[in-house]
Amino acid sequence: MDDRIKKAYDIIQEDFRSNLTLDGLSQRVGLSKFHLQRMFKSEFKETPAQCIQRIRIQRALHFLKLKTNFSIQAIAMECGFSSPAVFSRAFQKFYGKTPSQVLAEPEKVFSEYSENKTIELIHGPEIQLLCIITDLNHPELEKEFEKAKIKCDRLGLKTTGRKFGIINHIAIHQPLGRLNYQAGIEITGRVPSRFREDLYLIPSGKFATFTTKNPPKSLIEELIELKYAWLDHSKYTIKDLLIFEEFLDSPKKNNRLRKIYLPVIERESKP
Repeated sequence: MDDRIKKAYDIIQEDFRSNLTLDGLSQRVGLSKFHLQRMFKSEFKETPAQCIQRIRIQRALHFLKLKTNFSIQAIAMECGFSSPAVFSRAFQKFYGKTPSQVLAEPEKVFSEYSENKTIELIHGPEIQLLCIITDLNHPELEKEFEKAKIKCDRLGLKTTGRKFGIINHIAIHQPLGRLNYQAGIEITGRVPSRFREDLYLIPSGKFATFTTKNPPKSLIEELIELKYAWLDHSKYTIKDLLIFEEFLDSPKKNNRLRKIYLPVIERESKP
């Protein structure tokens, strides 16, 4: 895939809440509007505008399915829609039902949460990564991390050796798709401003963490069960629909040990 198209996709993933335009996107990646539109659609089978709209709508569905206590208006704003009415029309056109109908659906019921699962609440510092966009189920994931390390070396960036994966969506309602994962190497020290667009920042904040050796498909079920059986009974709620995982052993292994980081915030107290 052309690096400029990957960069366009990365920008959309990061900035989908903002008023992204084809003009602005083409300037940021160094392609004409015509070539960006043509190459992007050839790669992803959708235009940049369709991609932005899909990401916004799918992200909204995550919030609705996870019963995060956000109002429909708050979800609309969080996902980049200009108003709840615009959000509702786009959502109904995409899924055939309104956000209110999804909210009214019964919650999924799980068995008692495993007592062997240790959940730790931590305050994590900001972490800067250089990432390669790839697939969660890539058969040779270790090579994607190697590509990130090679790029760091080429740019003269210092690394710590820590490997982090970023799962772009908690896919609770649809199959795992393409380019839904970023394989990242932690960067240390000062980064020249000209390289900052190549980096991904994991912001500082509170995280619910646990370790697992489960494959990605089982991890999704773990996260959903954690939400209903533990998080809903705590004073915290999900902050963002991204999951970070740190590899504690080699990504080459089938049952690789990882530490999972779920961003959380304290719930707003009800009056």
